[in-house]
Amino acid sequence: MLQAIKNFLKVDFHDDRIYGFDIIRTTAIISVLFGHGAMILPGKPNSFYTHAYEFLDGVFVFFILSGFLIGQLLIFLLENREVNKATLINFWKKRLLRTVPAYYFILIVLIILSLLTIKGFGNIKTLFYFLFIQNFCTGHPFFFAEAWTLSIEVWFYILVPLTIFIFRGYYKLSIKKSILYAVFIFVLIGFLARWYRYLTLPHIDGAVVDLMFRKQVITRIDSVTFGILGAYVFRFHQDIWQKWRYVALVVGILVFLYTKYPLFEHGYFFRGVLFFSLQSLSFLLILPYFSTIKTGSGLIYTIITTLSYVSFSIYLINLNIVQTFVLDNIDFQSVFGNSHLIVKYVLYMIISIVGGIYMYKKVELPFMNMRKNIK
Repeated sequence: MLQAIKNFLKVDFHDDRIYGFDIIRTTAIISVLFGHGAMILPGKPNSFYTHAYEFLDGVFVFFILSGFLIGQLLIFLLENREVNKATLINFWKKRLLRTVPAYYFILIVLIILSLLTIKGFGNIKTLFYFLFIQNFCTGHPFFFAEAWTLSIEVWFYILVPLTIFIFRGYYKLSIKKSILYAVFIFVLIGFLARWYRYLTLPHIDGAVVDLMFRKQVITRIDSVTFGILGAYVFRFHQDIWQKWRYVALVVGILVFLYTKYPLFEHGYFFRGVLFFSLQSLSFLLILPYFSTIKTGSGLIYTIITTLSYVSFSIYLINLNIVQTFVLDNIDFQSVFGNSHLIVKYVLYMIISIVGGIYMYKKVELPFMNMRKNIK
């Protein structure tokens, strides 16, 4: 029995993983679980618990790390493959097979469950989710709340590499210029889009910042693009990347802390415009240090690396599937009395992690293996 459980929870690791990045990714998914878990067990205002789950927005971390890894892959393609349409299309195929099938699987499951359980569910806008346009330049709908991040990443995968390939293939710019120009354009687009919102919205509060600034493609595509800048420095200025990694780590932590605890009161220009650029920069600055942590050992290493591998599946299922359609339909209070929220919270964590492992093996991994057939 124990061996069967061990085999179920076991995830095969690749030899070329960077353990430091697994630490970052695992920290991010744990922060997401804590944040969404607060819907079950919110805690008292201003308590240590509430400050703990509000401290880190794991999505920032996923964006920066994704941009960095994609940037590395793009630089490799630019240096070792012919810059043409076929190379770009193959890049898109491989990248989208990593995320889109698992996303579509959960999307279809949620649509079916909603049609069966929610009276009057469904309209033409539900189809927008399949095209990743439900939050391109408008507020994200309530349905499948986590999907806002996938739209941002998918449009980043499409638009930024396309721009780099145009600069390199059509305008014959150098690899370095092609990357830097594209980074500049999309960092500027995100910043200016938020600034425009700040100037034109008649009213701004915390809810508006979340809906109109934080969760839209046009206002957040720069958050992923910052990661490409890291890949650029890593490839072309390795001496700086290595020599200044401790300084960058300290500066990154200080910038992050400043965004959380500013020295003086800021208005919504800071919260809606500058905040997202500064937090992205802070996570970019910690990458050089963590990139030097190549491997680990022991139980902690196994747990962290496993959670890193299955983090995307955990992200997809933890809120809508586990909380909404499983746990919210169970009457815990009648069985566990005053302890019902704690029991529900613990089950939420366990089911999300175990379910994430199962989904990774049965849905994510088979589609990722299909990428081996793409030359």
